[in-house]
Amino acid sequence: MDCRSVIAFLGFLASLVLYLSSAFIFRDIYREGSVQGYSFLPYPMALLNCMIWTFYGTVHPDSTFVIIINCLGMVIEGIYVGIYIWFSDGVVRQNARSVLLVLLVPVVLVSGLGFGWTHKVFGYAGVASGIIMYGSPLSITKRVVETGSVENLSLSMASACLVNSSLWTAYAFMSKPYDLYIAIPNVLGWVLAVAQLSLYAYYYYNREHAVVA
Repeated sequence: MDCRSVIAFLGFLASLVLYLSSAFIFRDIYREGSVQGYSFLPYPMALLNCMIWTFYGTVHPDSTFVIIINCLGMVIEGIYVGIYIWFSDGVVRQNARSVLLVLLVPVVLVSGLGFGWTHKVFGYAGVASGIIMYGSPLSITKRVVETGSVENLSLSMASACLVNSSLWTAYAFMSKPYDLYIAIPNVLGWVLAVAQLSLYAYYYYNREHAVVA
């Protein structure tokens, strides 16, 4: 097994950990019987992202790990979406359903045109969906800045995102030629993960310091 394959396998494991890291959030949602202040957007965006990268892997050579992990991701994120809608109510549930309806357009488009497209088209779509997926937690970071509380910012998810994006960036640059479609969203994901972890550390330290004072 060459170095690129090893990185791909590690990226596969890191992606699986990233998808499963949200299980802690949904455990809290289940226990409370409410979605509380958690944002819905990251999960349907992750679902769409996984679907596009699955298609990308099917038309791009030597992408077995890309296909497998994104198929698993679709199942996991689909479960999260279902749980979120089940435990939401009122305006929150209505907004969640509206988001799904909006995302139905690219889903139908990708499913319908699918294998007639080249890997470049899926690559462009993957870059766009990846950037949106990694950027979707920004709504949570905005709330952290406004409230000064890290309650709704998942440390496990941000940490997993950092490791995941680092490994897939390495995988992209080990490919010959470089796979910029995978590299671009993951470099951005790395930057945003570092930003979230820095924000978490800053506000968590300030909270602990205030308690001691």
